[in-house]
Amino acid sequence: MDKKQILDRAVSFSLGCDENSLRSNDVRMKSPVLYILLGEQVKEGLTSIKESMAHNLLNAEGAVYFLIRDNVIEEKDLEEQKASNVVVLTLPESDSKLSRGKLAHLIEEDNFLESLNQAVLKLRELILRQNKVFSYWEQVNISIITSASDLSNVLLSDIAILVKNKLEQDFKQVFLDLFVLLEETTEDSTPLNKALAFSFFKELDTYQMPEFIYEKKLERLEDGLKLKVRHEKRLFNLVYLLSDKNEQGQKINQVKQIHYETIAAISLLKNRQQKFIELEESREQYNHNVFTSNIEYDTRNRYASARLAKVKKPEAGIYLATAYHLFKTYFKGLAYNEAEGSHVLLEVLGLSEEQIRQKVESSLPQNLSVSEIYSLISRNISFKELRNLSFKEAESLLYGQTAREFFDLNFEKAGEKALREMLQEEKLRSKLTTEVVNQPSFGPFAIDYLLHSIDFNKLERQKEKYEYSRRQYEAQLEEKENQIVGAHIGSNFGLFDKKYLREVKDYLIEEVYETRYRILLEKLKRIALEETQKSLETFNESLQEKLKQIRNIESLFLESLEEMNKYEEAYLVQNVKEYYEGIAEKKLEALRKQKGDNFLYDENYIGSITKVLEEDETYFLNKLFEVIERSILSDKKYFSLAFEEELLARANMLIDYKDKEVVAKSELYDLLYQSLEENSKPCVHLDTTLSTHRYEEKYFFGDRQSEFINYAYKRDQGSRSYKIGTMGDGRKSVIEKIQLMGGFRLQDLVFTKSAERYYEAYQEEGYPFHLEVERSKEGGQDGE
Repeated sequence: MDKKQILDRAVSFSLGCDENSLRSNDVRMKSPVLYILLGEQVKEGLTSIKESMAHNLLNAEGAVYFLIRDNVIEEKDLEEQKASNVVVLTLPESDSKLSRGKLAHLIEEDNFLESLNQAVLKLRELILRQNKVFSYWEQVNISIITSASDLSNVLLSDIAILVKNKLEQDFKQVFLDLFVLLEETTEDSTPLNKALAFSFFKELDTYQMPEFIYEKKLERLEDGLKLKVRHEKRLFNLVYLLSDKNEQGQKINQVKQIHYETIAAISLLKNRQQKFIELEESREQYNHNVFTSNIEYDTRNRYASARLAKVKKPEAGIYLATAYHLFKTYFKGLAYNEAEGSHVLLEVLGLSEEQIRQKVESSLPQNLSVSEIYSLISRNISFKELRNLSFKEAESLLYGQTAREFFDLNFEKAGEKALREMLQEEKLRSKLTTEVVNQPSFGPFAIDYLLHSIDFNKLERQKEKYEYSRRQYEAQLEEKENQIVGAHIGSNFGLFDKKYLREVKDYLIEEVYETRYRILLEKLKRIALEETQKSLETFNESLQEKLKQIRNIESLFLESLEEMNKYEEAYLVQNVKEYYEGIAEKKLEALRKQKGDNFLYDENYIGSITKVLEEDETYFLNKLFEVIERSILSDKKYFSLAFEEELLARANMLIDYKDKEVVAKSELYDLLYQSLEENSKPCVHLDTTLSTHRYEEKYFFGDRQSEFINYAYKRDQGSRSYKIGTMGDGRKSVIEKIQLMGGFRLQDLVFTKSAERYYEAYQEEGYPFHLEVERSKEGGQDGE
């Protein structure tokens, strides 16, 4: 699991919190809504607007979407476009590569016109199917979204008029608004794209003239018959221009997402189902007709802009901070506290001298001893023949290689084989896992501690001791083998030959082979110790590598938190990690009292470290996320503070004095006010040297009784020159503010100056920006 997947999980939880709060927040659309997304450059708006609607409205599923895009569709787009309330129309691949002017002729092609009409009929059916979702069924609200530089917007008037005409057959009122996205700061803002945007602006001014006339055979029936569609008036009720620059000309980060959320918020303003409201509150409600009339104080075309700002409880950050603390708590419980001491670990792992001895002895034959050599058949040799030989030579004369082979086979090889089977790494791993890794008194870090301990270093001296003993026994063996037989056994007389011969055999067994047995013991002890050490180090190396992979999650959490907060204002996310570590620990302590100190290692929670290490970090993270979602964040006692309370608690987590807290609240509310005010300033960069008519309205989405909303109203009282209102919103985790501003002309844009130069230059070179057939009314940039 990488950082993106962790962030996605946190965001998904945050969205779930929004959905839960939405259930208690009865906000609905009153009449049907259709979103038309025209062009490849706004395709991502489908997902963004759908999500924004779902987070704000109980009947968001009633909205219908029409996406018109290029023919090349990526796999990741398919699922969203298969939704039951989405209609997709793809432009023919060859035509989508044409110039803007040539693309305009696409509407004249029968195949495309047929596809367009079929799509519009399907839209109509989808909208009519939603009759139980909405309370008011006499109007439909259409919002068209396009990018100023997208070639396909040359088809805007055709598509808008056909859809409007078709829906006017079922609805008394069809409201048509246009949202134009303008990119001024991106890499795609090339001279050609600026020229394309300017050409679209020229057409837009034509559409918005009161005397605009449109007439084409646009409606195509199933039998192929074409019907004329006529439109005689301004095309759009209102046109919003949404740039990626603010009024000061500064770039706005993550601007497209802001645009789509703004578009959804404007839809809610226009089409909100109102409950019974007091007269005073009714004056503060948004009125689309009033706003439109106030921005148009003369006959010139006037445009609007808007921007939504929000301050939100950082649910995703809270999720990550809680997960981070749970992760640290889990690993803290695995730490080896050294209370038992490394010598105890040596005992557990069977590395004490007594345990090594027992292990070696048990590996040797239990029902066989070196005295079995007596049973071997010796050659018929007299003692006299042996008397002047060494015992080594005597053994060779008596047994040849038989005695040595018997010892090698039954003791040397059998013992070493049995010992190595006993020391198999798998057996040791099983023992280590059961008796060390999974034991709360030891844990996975105990082995590493042992390997670096003084007691473990002492094992080197233990091996040296075994080696020294072996060499001592080997020296004794050499001395005993080289002794002359006659010097130890018998006399110069040849009497008692059989008795002396038996004594030679006794000496070979009791002195020579018993010494060889002791040499074997010391050799096997060293092997046992070395093999156990080697297996222990191999196991620990593997264990530490797996633990390292899991521990790397800590940096992933910290990086994810930083990523999550990157675009947030500092005061909105201050102390999130520190504050929620404390809150999470309180909840964990309550769980420990109920379920025991080691409950996290139960299978019903995260589970044993062995199970975690058998799987991978994804398994571990999923278990960890399940625990925080099911057992920690679900506790409203610890995690249900309203936005202002929660923000204040984090801001004052290190302050003990109440008088300081009062000051902090005032300062915090001031920061909130300034943040919402600044970040809701419309997304448009106007030339302030021009005389621009300006009309503004501002609305809060929030609880009208909340302390902060009251603070914002009091602050504005008596000084504001704009209309301000509140849209009741019962969600406790977010406060939103939208500013609407209108009254400017397209020629008032700073963008227009440079774009016009590029447009004229390309036009001189013969680039076809417009339909080659002149429109009925070709207006200038200012509508004159």
